[in-house]
Amino acid sequence: MTMATKTEHPAATLNRIRRRSAPITTTTRLADAGTGGGWEITARAVPLDAPTEIAPGFVETIQSGALVPRETGVKLFSEHRDVIGVVTETREEDGALVIDARISDTQLGRDVRQLIADGALTQMSIGFLPTSDGQTITRTETGIDVTVTRATLYEVSVVPFPAYEDTAITDQRSATIERNEMAETAAIDKLDDAIGGISADVRALRDRIDRVETAQVTEPHPLAQYRSYGDYIKNAPEGLDFRDVTVTKVGQSAQPPAWLGRLQAKMEAKKRVTNALAYTHDVPMQGQTVQYSVYKEDSLTVAEYTEGTQVATGTMTDELQTAKVTAFAGGTSLTRATINRADPAFLDDIGQRLAIKHAKAFEAWNVQFTREQIVAAAAKHSVGGTTKASEITAVSLRNVIIDAQKTFDDSDQYSIDGLFLTWDLIKVIAALGEEKRLLRWVGSDTAVANEGKIDPTKPISLNLYGVPVVPIPGETLACFYDKRAIVVRDDGEAPLRLQQDQVLDLRRDTAVYSECVHYCPFPGALLPWTFKQG
Repeated sequence: MTMATKTEHPAATLNRIRRRSAPITTTTRLADAGTGGGWEITARAVPLDAPTEIAPGFVETIQSGALVPRETGVKLFSEHRDVIGVVTETREEDGALVIDARISDTQLGRDVRQLIADGALTQMSIGFLPTSDGQTITRTETGIDVTVTRATLYEVSVVPFPAYEDTAITDQRSATIERNEMAETAAIDKLDDAIGGISADVRALRDRIDRVETAQVTEPHPLAQYRSYGDYIKNAPEGLDFRDVTVTKVGQSAQPPAWLGRLQAKMEAKKRVTNALAYTHDVPMQGQTVQYSVYKEDSLTVAEYTEGTQVATGTMTDELQTAKVTAFAGGTSLTRATINRADPAFLDDIGQRLAIKHAKAFEAWNVQFTREQIVAAAAKHSVGGTTKASEITAVSLRNVIIDAQKTFDDSDQYSIDGLFLTWDLIKVIAALGEEKRLLRWVGSDTAVANEGKIDPTKPISLNLYGVPVVPIPGETLACFYDKRAIVVRDDGEAPLRLQQDQVLDLRRDTAVYSECVHYCPFPGALLPWTFKQG
């Protein structure tokens, strides 16, 4: 009968004494130690700040300054089993931990020295244990990345096979040494066994958690098997349905792949105005229009109630209107030869550019509609109107915000969610030198109001007297708003599409596509800020 063997995953050793090795390069000839003598070596024990794949899916980096020799000394071993001497000094040189060590003049020591000289023993290795907070663990698409920041160095050993590729014995010479006791080795072995038992318990607990989490997933995400959109283009099967990549086609428990989340985040960064509105993902699956109600007026009343009397009542007057469902699409065609031979990163770049262009087109559509509604609202009500746009002052600014707040407070339904401002007005306000500059980057130091951290991966976030500011493209337009004023709805699907292969010309089409609608059910929730003309 053949017995199956179980291979322990590298992640299971994260809390145990770890051993890492690399090749020896002999640079001097072996010196004869003589009777009762010893032998000194200088060696690169382990590279530092160099990511190294220890095993498939397990990449480890030991930072400079991370390895600290144990207080009772570091032993020199042969193949991590037998003590052959002591490490006399450790230091960091040229991106590596360098050690000085003495090999004892014992039979085993003499054997090891000869095996090194003959090239039979070709590796140096270390045994270390990270402290409780001495490592960071990052899960990636391919496995686990571990960075060791603080660890105790227990041993250095001469071994036959490497884990690290960049160590070397650089100097070898004879010396007289003292014999060393091996009692501490037994203590290390006991500690290793104890930690190993704890690690086994932790692994069992993690396995149970993983099983519970897995049990909650009713079906996999259709894109989970692909590493990127480029990988999807390259490897998706022929005859794939045009809408198979949608997010809403799977259950809520299906976890989208990380690359899709990153792509959607880049798209969201382009939809600054859209995200400031009432943005949902529930456009009807059928029909060319969507019906909605526009708020006109009401006589609804809520008043103090006296027991035994009739409750105050009122009526509502709404207007039923329709909005047209609009589609946004774009794409390109790739030859089968390009798909087969191209790097997935090239194909992924195509998908990203299409997706971002889709987001920008969607945003521009909503920006145009929002500007139209603001202009229409300005004909009915507004604040400001006493100052030219180029002559805004701190006083006039405060007055406008106070008036806007009062108007929203007096309304039956609305409250201020933010302020749309075009970039020319943002520049004017940002230039105000009064009151430590009034326009603040979100997250800025209160002591330096206009000096904050700007994350280049995210849209600039501003506030004005605490009112969130949303930049809107165009010229000289400002409007306080309640986000319920304008509703934006799309189909909630991933915009990426892949059409089946065209058999006759050996091409495959990739595209972006979505269906959406917008409308203004609460025109009164827009309060334009107007400016003096002339």
